[in-house]
Amino acid sequence: MEIRVICERPNEAETLKALSTVFDLGPVRRHPARERNRVRLYTTAERTDGAAERPVRRSTAVRVPVEPGPEEAYANAPGIVSEIAWVGDRTASRAAGEPVGREFWLRKAATLDRIALHDVDNYPPDVAAKAVDVAERAAALLAEFDHRHYTTRGALWPLVQAAGVSYRPYVRQEYLAWKRAGS
Repeated sequence: MEIRVICERPNEAETLKALSTVFDLGPVRRHPARERNRVRLYTTAERTDGAAERPVRRSTAVRVPVEPGPEEAYANAPGIVSEIAWVGDRTASRAAGEPVGREFWLRKAATLDRIALHDVDNYPPDVAAKAVDVAERAAALLAEFDHRHYTTRGALWPLVQAAGVSYRPYVRQEYLAWKRAGS
């Protein structure tokens, strides 16, 4: 079944936790509500008859099925070294305490995602794990920024504090949308 909930923004995590005691929830999609202090949450759900009867989930990471894939998202992207330089220049040139904008978070997350993809393809899992972890954290920061500022460009909105969710597919979606919009 599909569930839609409208709740106060500070109560999102508590609301999802309460729903998860009764339902097995799918990925959560977040959209702004008419009132700025409220949010609309959409998810698919299956009824459970009790927590003891729930199937054990073997994976701790939930992958959000989002297109595009990395090949499409990063086609014709600037080289990784030049992107690292761009991110470094923006970091070094801003005044102390001055906030960075969305383009910074997006390009940083996309660069770190590309590095992680390279490491996963070329190194053993224990070596690539650090790059993957750094890419996951950068992707979550972009999703958090978009969540707070309503700056999502793609079809999928950033998810709400869902433990174990990879935001890297979200980064790819947003990078491609940004690139198509002419940056």
